[in-house]
Amino acid sequence: MPRRRKTLPATMAEILARGDIEEVAAALARCETGARMPTALRESVLHLTPCPDTVVRWLVERGEDVNAADRCGRRPLHTRVTARYWRQIPLLLRLGAEVDAPQKNGATALHVAVENLCLEAVDTLLASGADATRLTTNRTGQVDGALSYALRSEHYLEAPTILTVVHRLIAAGAVPQGTEEPALTRMGHQYQHALARYDQDDPARGRIEAVGGALNRLYEIYGVLPVAPVRLRDRTTLRAPLQTRRQSPEPAGAVRTQPSPA
Repeated sequence: MPRRRKTLPATMAEILARGDIEEVAAALARCETGARMPTALRESVLHLTPCPDTVVRWLVERGEDVNAADRCGRRPLHTRVTARYWRQIPLLLRLGAEVDAPQKNGATALHVAVENLCLEAVDTLLASGADATRLTTNRTGQVDGALSYALRSEHYLEAPTILTVVHRLIAAGAVPQGTEEPALTRMGHQYQHALARYDQDDPARGRIEAVGGALNRLYEIYGVLPVAPVRLRDRTTLRAPLQTRRQSPEPAGAVRTQPSPA
Protein backbone atom coordinates (compact mmCIF):
# COMPACT_ATOMS: atom_id res chain seq x y z
CA MET A 1 0.00 0.00 0.00
CA PRO A 2 1.50 3.37 -1.01
CA ARG A 3 2.55 5.68 1.77
CA ARG A 4 0.12 8.54 2.39
CA ARG A 5 1.26 12.13 1.98
CA LYS A 6 1.54 14.59 4.87
CA THR A 7 1.08 17.54 2.51
CA LEU A 8 -2.18 18.62 0.89
CA PRO A 9 -2.37 19.42 -2.83
CA ALA A 10 -1.41 23.04 -3.53
CA THR A 11 -4.79 23.53 -5.25
CA MET A 12 -6.79 22.29 -2.26
CA ALA A 13 -8.46 25.66 -1.63
CA GLU A 14 -9.81 25.81 -5.18
CA ILE A 15 -11.04 22.22 -4.95
CA LEU A 16 -12.89 22.94 -1.70
CA ALA A 17 -14.48 26.09 -3.12
CA ARG A 18 -16.09 24.06 -5.91
CA GLY A 19 -17.93 22.05 -3.27
CA ASP A 20 -17.81 18.65 -5.02
CA ILE A 21 -17.33 16.04 -2.29
CA GLU A 22 -16.20 13.40 -4.79
CA GLU A 23 -13.49 15.76 -6.09
CA VAL A 24 -12.46 16.58 -2.52
CA ALA A 25 -12.33 12.87 -1.64
CA ALA A 26 -10.17 12.14 -4.69
CA ALA A 27 -7.77 14.96 -3.77
CA LEU A 28 -7.44 13.64 -0.22
CA ALA A 29 -7.28 9.95 -1.13
CA ARG A 30 -3.49 9.86 -0.93
CA CYS A 31 -3.20 12.24 2.04
CA GLU A 32 -3.03 11.45 5.72
CA THR A 33 -5.79 12.70 7.96
CA GLY A 34 -4.48 15.99 9.29
CA ALA A 35 -2.27 16.68 6.27
CA ARG A 36 -1.18 20.31 5.91
CA MET A 37 -0.95 22.85 3.13
CA PRO A 38 2.51 23.40 1.58
CA THR A 39 2.63 26.97 2.89
CA ALA A 40 4.48 28.81 5.64
CA LEU A 41 1.45 28.65 7.94
CA ARG A 42 0.87 24.91 7.38
CA GLU A 43 -2.91 25.17 7.51
CA SER A 44 -5.13 22.11 7.76
CA VAL A 45 -7.84 21.49 5.20
CA LEU A 46 -10.44 22.89 7.62
CA HIS A 47 -8.60 26.22 7.78
CA LEU A 48 -9.34 26.89 4.11
CA THR A 49 -12.22 29.08 2.96
CA PRO A 50 -14.64 29.17 1.29
CA CYS A 51 -15.74 25.64 2.05
CA PRO A 52 -19.41 24.59 1.81
CA ASP A 53 -21.13 23.25 4.94
CA THR A 54 -21.61 19.81 3.39
CA VAL A 55 -17.87 19.52 2.75
CA VAL A 56 -17.02 20.72 6.26
CA ARG A 57 -19.26 18.01 7.76
CA TRP A 58 -17.71 15.37 5.50
CA LEU A 59 -14.19 16.43 6.48
CA VAL A 60 -14.98 16.20 10.20
CA GLU A 61 -16.59 12.79 9.69
CA ARG A 62 -13.39 11.76 7.85
CA GLY A 63 -11.45 12.59 11.00
CA GLU A 64 -10.16 16.14 10.43
CA ASP A 65 -9.63 18.09 13.65
CA VAL A 66 -11.98 21.06 13.91
CA ASN A 67 -9.60 22.59 16.47
CA ALA A 68 -6.37 22.04 14.52
CA ALA A 69 -3.86 24.89 14.89
CA ASP A 70 -1.60 26.27 12.19
CA ARG A 71 1.88 27.60 12.93
CA CYS A 72 0.45 30.85 14.32
CA GLY A 73 -1.97 28.93 16.49
CA ARG A 74 -4.98 29.93 14.41
CA ARG A 75 -7.90 27.50 14.40
CA PRO A 76 -10.53 27.05 11.67
CA LEU A 77 -12.78 29.33 13.73
CA HIS A 78 -10.19 32.12 13.43
CA THR A 79 -9.94 31.81 9.66
CA ARG A 80 -13.73 31.95 9.24
CA VAL A 81 -13.77 35.25 11.11
CA THR A 82 -10.81 36.69 9.19
CA ALA A 83 -12.47 35.80 5.88
CA ARG A 84 -15.82 37.20 7.15
CA TYR A 85 -17.25 33.73 6.56
CA TRP A 86 -19.08 34.16 9.83
CA ARG A 87 -22.21 32.24 8.85
CA GLN A 88 -20.23 29.00 9.24
CA ILE A 89 -19.26 29.75 12.85
CA PRO A 90 -22.34 27.99 14.36
CA LEU A 91 -21.63 24.87 12.29
CA LEU A 92 -18.02 24.66 13.48
CA LEU A 93 -19.16 25.10 17.07
CA ARG A 94 -21.73 22.32 16.69
CA LEU A 95 -19.00 20.08 15.29
CA GLY A 96 -16.85 20.65 18.37
CA ALA A 97 -14.87 23.85 17.77
CA GLU A 98 -13.76 25.50 21.02
CA VAL A 99 -15.20 29.01 21.04
CA ASP A 100 -12.30 30.44 23.09
CA ALA A 101 -9.43 28.46 21.53
CA PRO A 102 -6.46 30.87 21.41
CA GLN A 103 -3.77 31.70 18.90
CA LYS A 104 -0.18 31.77 20.13
CA ASN A 105 -0.63 35.33 21.40
CA GLY A 106 -3.83 34.37 23.20
CA ALA A 107 -6.22 35.95 20.71
CA THR A 108 -9.49 34.07 20.36
CA ALA A 109 -11.87 34.20 17.42
CA LEU A 110 -13.72 36.96 19.29
CA HIS A 111 -10.58 39.13 19.39
CA VAL A 112 -10.17 38.64 15.64
CA ALA A 113 -13.83 39.48 14.99
CA VAL A 114 -13.51 42.64 17.09
CA GLU A 115 -10.29 43.70 15.35
CA ASN A 116 -11.98 43.26 11.96
CA LEU A 117 -15.10 45.10 13.22
CA CYS A 118 -17.24 42.21 11.95
CA LEU A 119 -20.35 42.85 14.03
CA GLU A 120 -22.12 39.69 12.83
CA ALA A 121 -19.22 37.51 13.97
CA VAL A 122 -19.00 39.38 17.29
CA ASP A 123 -22.70 38.82 17.97
CA THR A 124 -22.55 35.16 16.90
CA LEU A 125 -19.53 34.40 19.09
CA LEU A 126 -20.88 36.24 22.14
CA ALA A 127 -24.21 34.45 21.77
CA SER A 128 -22.26 31.17 21.68
CA GLY A 129 -20.53 31.90 24.97
CA ALA A 130 -17.27 33.56 23.89
CA ASP A 131 -15.42 35.14 26.82
CA ALA A 132 -15.18 38.91 26.30
CA THR A 133 -12.78 39.25 29.26
CA ARG A 134 -9.97 37.11 27.81
CA LEU A 135 -6.61 38.90 27.58
CA THR A 136 -3.77 38.59 25.08
CA THR A 137 -0.04 39.31 25.38
CA ASN A 138 2.04 40.63 22.49
CA ARG A 139 5.77 40.16 21.90
CA THR A 140 6.66 43.15 24.08
CA GLY A 141 4.62 41.80 26.97
CA GLN A 142 1.77 44.30 26.60
CA VAL A 143 -1.54 42.91 27.82
CA ASP A 144 -4.59 43.76 25.72
CA GLY A 145 -8.26 42.97 26.02
CA ALA A 146 -11.05 42.84 23.48
CA LEU A 147 -11.70 46.56 23.94
CA SER A 148 -8.13 47.24 22.80
CA TYR A 149 -8.68 45.20 19.63
CA ALA A 150 -11.73 47.33 18.81
CA LEU A 151 -9.47 50.34 18.21
CA ARG A 152 -6.89 48.65 16.00
CA SER A 153 -8.21 50.09 12.74
CA GLU A 154 -7.28 53.53 14.16
CA HIS A 155 -9.54 55.27 11.64
CA TYR A 156 -11.91 57.97 12.82
CA LEU A 157 -14.54 57.14 10.18
CA GLU A 158 -14.95 53.73 11.83
CA ALA A 159 -15.93 55.35 15.15
CA PRO A 160 -19.69 54.55 14.92
CA THR A 161 -19.01 50.87 14.16
CA ILE A 162 -16.33 50.72 16.86
CA LEU A 163 -18.78 52.19 19.37
CA THR A 164 -21.38 49.53 18.53
CA VAL A 165 -18.82 46.75 19.00
CA VAL A 166 -17.59 48.32 22.25
CA HIS A 167 -21.13 48.43 23.66
CA ARG A 168 -21.53 44.70 22.88
CA LEU A 169 -18.25 43.87 24.63
CA ILE A 170 -18.98 45.96 27.72
CA ALA A 171 -22.37 44.29 28.04
CA ALA A 172 -20.49 40.96 28.00
CA GLY A 173 -18.15 42.06 30.79
CA ALA A 174 -15.14 43.54 28.97
CA VAL A 175 -13.26 46.40 30.61
CA PRO A 176 -10.52 48.74 29.28
CA GLN A 177 -6.96 47.69 30.09
CA GLY A 178 -5.41 51.17 30.03
CA THR A 179 -3.48 50.48 26.82
CA GLU A 180 -6.02 52.04 24.49
CA GLU A 181 -5.12 55.75 24.79
CA PRO A 182 -2.49 55.94 21.99
CA ALA A 183 -4.77 54.39 19.36
CA LEU A 184 -7.78 56.51 20.32
CA THR A 185 -5.65 59.67 20.41
CA ARG A 186 -4.38 58.95 16.90
CA MET A 187 -7.98 58.60 15.74
CA GLY A 188 -8.77 61.93 17.37
CA HIS A 189 -5.90 63.67 15.59
CA GLN A 190 -7.11 62.28 12.26
CA TYR A 191 -10.60 63.57 12.98
CA GLN A 192 -9.52 67.07 14.01
CA HIS A 193 -7.17 67.49 11.05
CA ALA A 194 -9.91 66.31 8.68
CA LEU A 195 -12.32 68.89 10.15
CA ALA A 196 -9.78 71.68 9.88
CA ARG A 197 -9.49 71.21 6.13
CA TYR A 198 -13.05 72.41 5.49
CA ASP A 199 -15.12 75.55 6.13
CA GLN A 200 -18.15 75.40 8.40
CA ASP A 201 -20.63 75.38 5.49
CA ASP A 202 -18.79 72.75 3.43
CA PRO A 203 -20.89 69.54 3.02
CA ALA A 204 -17.74 67.45 3.42
CA ARG A 205 -17.27 68.88 6.91
CA GLY A 206 -20.80 67.81 7.82
CA ARG A 207 -20.06 64.22 6.83
CA ILE A 208 -16.95 64.23 9.01
CA GLU A 209 -18.76 65.83 11.95
CA ALA A 210 -21.34 63.03 11.80
CA VAL A 211 -18.85 60.65 13.42
CA GLY A 212 -17.85 63.13 16.12
CA GLY A 213 -20.52 62.01 18.56
CA ALA A 214 -19.34 58.41 18.45
CA LEU A 215 -15.73 59.51 18.89
CA ASN A 216 -16.63 61.63 21.93
CA ARG A 217 -18.46 58.69 23.47
CA LEU A 218 -15.37 56.51 22.95
CA TYR A 219 -13.28 59.12 24.78
CA GLU A 220 -15.66 58.81 27.74
CA ILE A 221 -15.73 55.02 27.77
CA TYR A 222 -11.95 54.66 27.63
CA GLY A 223 -11.25 57.60 29.93
CA VAL A 224 -9.16 59.43 27.34
CA LEU A 225 -8.94 63.22 27.01
CA PRO A 226 -10.44 64.45 23.72
CA VAL A 227 -8.00 65.76 21.14
CA ALA A 228 -8.21 69.55 20.86
CA PRO A 229 -9.30 71.19 17.58
CA VAL A 230 -6.53 72.27 15.24
CA ARG A 231 -6.23 75.21 12.86
CA LEU A 232 -4.52 74.87 9.52
CA ARG A 233 -3.07 78.03 8.00
CA ASP A 234 -3.93 77.34 4.38
CA ARG A 235 -6.79 74.90 3.81
CA THR A 236 -6.85 75.64 0.06
CA THR A 237 -3.25 74.54 -0.34
CA LEU A 238 -3.84 71.35 1.66
CA ARG A 239 -6.83 70.39 -0.48
CA ALA A 240 -5.22 71.26 -3.81
CA PRO A 241 -3.86 68.48 -6.04
CA LEU A 242 -0.19 67.81 -5.57
CA GLN A 243 0.79 69.07 -9.01
CA THR A 244 -0.72 72.53 -8.37
CA ARG A 245 1.34 72.93 -5.21
CA ARG A 246 4.63 72.37 -6.95
CA GLN A 247 6.49 75.38 -8.32
CA SER A 248 5.84 75.84 -12.03
CA PRO A 249 8.94 75.30 -14.17
CA GLU A 250 10.56 78.49 -15.49
CA PRO A 251 10.18 79.05 -19.23
CA ALA A 252 13.25 78.52 -21.35
CA GLY A 253 15.48 81.59 -21.48
CA ALA A 254 13.96 83.17 -18.39
CA VAL A 255 16.31 85.36 -16.38
CA ARG A 256 16.20 84.80 -12.63
CA THR A 257 16.37 88.13 -10.78
CA GLN A 258 17.86 88.61 -7.36
CA PRO A 259 15.99 90.59 -4.71
CA SER A 260 17.35 94.12 -4.31
CA PRO A 261 19.22 94.77 -1.05
CA ALA A 262 17.28 96.58 1.63
